[in-house]
Amino acid sequence: MSAILQIVIANGLVALGIAAVAILLGRYTRWHRLTHFIWLLALAKLCIPALVEFPVSSAALPTIAPMADQEIVTAHAIVTDVAPVAGRNAHEFPDRHAKRPQAVIQHRETKRSPWWYLLAAWAVGSCALCVWMVTSHMKFLRSLALSEPGDSLRREIAEHAKAAGLRQPPRLQLTNRKVSPFVLASVHGALLVLPTWLLDRFSASQRRPLVLHEMIHLRRKDHLVRVFESAVLILFWWNPLAWFVSSRLRHVEELCCDLRVAQALPGQEAVYANALLDAAAIMSQSGKPLPALASGVIRSQALRERLETIFQGNATGRRSRKPVFAVAGLIALCLLLVGPRFANSRQEAGTQQPKITYSKPQIRYSLDR
Repeated sequence: MSAILQIVIANGLVALGIAAVAILLGRYTRWHRLTHFIWLLALAKLCIPALVEFPVSSAALPTIAPMADQEIVTAHAIVTDVAPVAGRNAHEFPDRHAKRPQAVIQHRETKRSPWWYLLAAWAVGSCALCVWMVTSHMKFLRSLALSEPGDSLRREIAEHAKAAGLRQPPRLQLTNRKVSPFVLASVHGALLVLPTWLLDRFSASQRRPLVLHEMIHLRRKDHLVRVFESAVLILFWWNPLAWFVSSRLRHVEELCCDLRVAQALPGQEAVYANALLDAAAIMSQSGKPLPALASGVIRSQALRERLETIFQGNATGRRSRKPVFAVAGLIALCLLLVGPRFANSRQEAGTQQPKITYSKPQIRYSLDR
């Protein structure tokens, strides 16, 4: 079990370094796609063990105690009175009141390591979070009261899907609940849900960038990222780094989609910005939050940064960054395969022997003179 603890600590340290690189990229550059890739790499590193390890000095790190159980065996003798000894053995016990050991009893006691209790708490927390996510997701879908759209809206969605580069439009459902337009992964494929307030209060030209935003989410496979992200959060619910990386990953996804929409609709940055602000204002009035597996266009967090990305979308341009992504991919592969190794932990793991304590029986012979 100490090997599992070593892998968790090593992956956490490497993921922390990757997250620091992503923070610097997001702060000093506008390479949103590369930043998103680095954040996704940090999330993946939490659960991918290293194949190539380099030793770490044990003096700089605390020693990881072994998680093996300790078996304590105590052997003791019971000394009791016996009957007078006669016959050929009488010379060995000349006194009738002599005492000799009657039996040797071994008492075995297993001392459970404290790490097992932490492992049990880890498993219970993961199961509880998984049940909560699944039940809240199903409850949210049941509360939407989904309905089928009309043919004209289907044709409009098909045009947006073609503009986003999708081979075929996703499944479309409508709801009268006050929620943000969102996409999510389902058993039958990707699902796009549009609220009726978007159709009633926005014209076709106003809702076009909002719908295109969701199509780009599908083009980027962000709905599948939500599934992987939820699995990592269930597994590492106790790790603050996992929750921080998850929040930053969602934020950078919105910036990537905003940039793609601004580049796909040149000259309509103001229309997109106004539609985004109007939709955010509507959602701020008792809007229903989305579940963990959904990717929505309207998020009130960091709207200022999103508006800056929309108006600077064409300024960043479509410059080719293939060499940058090639180098980043090579570095990412190295970071996924490399990790530290704690020498003391691995040497001590599995070498704990059962602790055996013997109590030497004391036998006294007395002669009755």
